[in-house]
Amino acid sequence: MVIESIENIFNKTSVVLTADIEISKNVLKTDGTLNEESADTFTPWFSGLRIYGVLDGQGHTISGIYNDNYTQGGMVLENYGTIKNLGIKDSYFGGCGNTSYLGSFCGRHAGYIINCWSTATVDNVYYFSSEEDHHGCGGICSSNDGTIVNSHYAGLAKFNLNAESGAICDNNYYGVVANSYYLASKASADEYARTADEFADGTVLNLLKNGVAEVANGDIWVQKIGVDKIPSFTEGKEDNVWSYNRTIYIENAPADTKYEIVDLNGRIITTSNTKSTKEEIKINQKGVLIVKIGNNTY
Repeated sequence: MVIESIENIFNKTSVVLTADIEISKNVLKTDGTLNEESADTFTPWFSGLRIYGVLDGQGHTISGIYNDNYTQGGMVLENYGTIKNLGIKDSYFGGCGNTSYLGSFCGRHAGYIINCWSTATVDNVYYFSSEEDHHGCGGICSSNDGTIVNSHYAGLAKFNLNAESGAICDNNYYGVVANSYYLASKASADEYARTADEFADGTVLNLLKNGVAEVANGDIWVQKIGVDKIPSFTEGKEDNVWSYNRTIYIENAPADTKYEIVDLNGRIITTSNTKSTKEEIKINQKGVLIVKIGNNTY
């Protein structure tokens, strides 16, 4: 990739990432708040770019984006094209007033955002508690007149939530949000809200994997249950093991790889060889199980 060529997207060209991009290090503390002590070492990000083409992250991430003086924008200012297969992490988008329109990926969105995720902090420093003072911020984007599908936002949302689309976006009057979720502090009737437990236990992973197949390929999503707090992408991963609804899934291991499933007492539940790079094993036993693949244990 090719941060030098990212301006090509303005001219309706396609840009793909071939590696992760790190702009600054340790922008956020572990609790998601800004690492203010090191802020003067960060590379400022002021993006006025508008996407009309395709930005395909190919399962890679952009990290270390830092801007604490935005009125509108995110990774880019506006998206009229397609952003897909991209994660944003360890990044901070801070609003500077009561007309801040912020999102991880963009401010205004009128294109497609597909198979994307963010754990960035979106912080309108002038946010208030009343619906009247909502101020247009979202975890994915601010104003949504496009389509957001098969994506999630699991960052720190320091703004008021839209009554219709929660922390995903604001001003969703003409847009579509499909099979996309945000990290909520507690269980909610909001169709887009999922708790930290649901992000960690495979619930959100299963939704993303089995989502809108005709638009978004859910196979890109992976998560090591019990290790990863959120689903992310296959790029750079070795074999991936996860479980849902009494089924264990083994992905990315070469066909004919031996695996063994045992309980905590070491008793073998089943053992076999994978038949393909995506193996599904039905398990009737309850409780914690250990999966052994080669020298790796999950």
